[in-house]
Amino acid sequence: MIEKLGGEVSRGILLLAGGAYIIFPVIIASVFFLIFIRLSSHPYKKSIKKEKFSSLFLWITILIYCSIFGTMSILKYFSFRTTFFDLGIYDYAIWNIAKSGDLSYLFWGHFRPIVGVYAFFYKLFPSAITLLLLQTLAIGISAVPLYYIAREKLRSSYCALLIVVIYFLYSPVEYNNLVNFHADHLIILLMFLGFYFLEKKNVIAFLLVCLPGLFLKEPLILSVSMMGFYALVRYRMYKSGALLFIGSLLFFFLVINVIMPGLGGAYYRGGVKGSFSYLGNSVFEIIKTMLFHPGIIVEEIINVWKIGYLVFLFVPLLLIPLLSPLSLLPALPALAISLLSRSPNLYWIQYQYTASLIAPVFIALIYGLKFFNGREESLKSWFKKHLKINLDKNQLLKTSLCTILAISLYYNVVLSPSPISVLFWKKLMGNYYKTSYVITERDRVLNDALRRFIPQNSSVVSQNMVNNSYLAHRKEYYCFPQHIESADYVVLDQERAHYIIDKLDEEEYEKEFNKLLKSHQIVFSYDGIYIFKRVK
Repeated sequence: MIEKLGGEVSRGILLLAGGAYIIFPVIIASVFFLIFIRLSSHPYKKSIKKEKFSSLFLWITILIYCSIFGTMSILKYFSFRTTFFDLGIYDYAIWNIAKSGDLSYLFWGHFRPIVGVYAFFYKLFPSAITLLLLQTLAIGISAVPLYYIAREKLRSSYCALLIVVIYFLYSPVEYNNLVNFHADHLIILLMFLGFYFLEKKNVIAFLLVCLPGLFLKEPLILSVSMMGFYALVRYRMYKSGALLFIGSLLFFFLVINVIMPGLGGAYYRGGVKGSFSYLGNSVFEIIKTMLFHPGIIVEEIINVWKIGYLVFLFVPLLLIPLLSPLSLLPALPALAISLLSRSPNLYWIQYQYTASLIAPVFIALIYGLKFFNGREESLKSWFKKHLKINLDKNQLLKTSLCTILAISLYYNVVLSPSPISVLFWKKLMGNYYKTSYVITERDRVLNDALRRFIPQNSSVVSQNMVNNSYLAHRKEYYCFPQHIESADYVVLDQERAHYIIDKLDEEEYEKEFNKLLKSHQIVFSYDGIYIFKRVK
């Protein structure tokens, strides 16, 4: 069974991962739960001051998060640890929209008209730093609707604040913040706002905040559609829920079958066929396979990497979101895409594809805790009988949340890109190691050389990991080795990862590099950094 599940993963690695990510967290949760339940069994006095100032603590928490991860994002940019894919693409496209009004970039690769909004910010601050800061801010303020939903459902500002801290410790949240820039992050804020307005029974506001989600990216249209289905099922919003659900589905099929193919979207030249070709060559064929050949689906999902993906999503929250499956309805499209895809990026939490999962998972956490707390009386009787512990009202809820907080902190240390993570202090993943946030003299030399030797109006090719706004803000900017025969300048750094477009390929990289040595003139060379100029 281990061979079937693990594929190329050895038995030793599988056992080690199971111990680190499942068994040890379960032990920690059990120990901390017993400790917290013992401590909370003492008389508890509600702190009016804490309740009164919890909103202030909320904004302080958001400020701390945004300060840390905004700074990390900017330092990654200045140390050339951001990449052409995808910060460079967005920077290039948005600058061209702001500069020339060329709206074709709204459909470049993906259906994402929403990026046109960022062009207004580029009128004032045309820099990739603008994108990185706006991304951090959007993820940060997503905690506001989360906080008010939690406070309303759990009847406790203290518990709501704990959930916000857990949200900021959640690895997918932090990876969405630091994995370059993607418009996907906006779905986190939009979905939380959608859930908030559903709680307030504000139908118009709910529809208005869902509407922008239709213009973020094609797969996210399905997430918006399921928000409509969720509204229909849980809140009995038959007209508006059905309108959003069916209308979004129709819009999705229009986008993938008419709009994007008509515009030559790169996603449709290889996206579906590349990741899901074993299911069919079109969305309709894929749906047909899923309905009539479910065995193929089960076989694909029973994979150690995809099981690990589910573990990383739900175990840090002690599986409590699974107690509210209805709340997870809007997460189903993203889960299905990730679990059925054969592209590893889609089922690794280090990428932006978890964005539309985050809000439903945390709403399910809140409802799961509410479900758990609704059985407080019977659980209090059990604790009194078997552990001789007398619990006051809501102490079980607070104890559960403190336990989740402890496990979230553990997972943050072993899995996240945060400054307290082992990935930050040990070189296990290069892009999140501490040196990624250090601007070296070599980085400064590269930055200065780009400005000194490459004119602003020339065409440029750079490798994936040599990216900044000076390179991106021009009419022609390509990723190595695209258009090297016609571009005016080519920038390479031998010390950085050797990408061919967005894939690591040492052999092909060396082949293209040697071609450049023969066909181009080197105008700058320093410690493995090369700027080539096309010989006319």
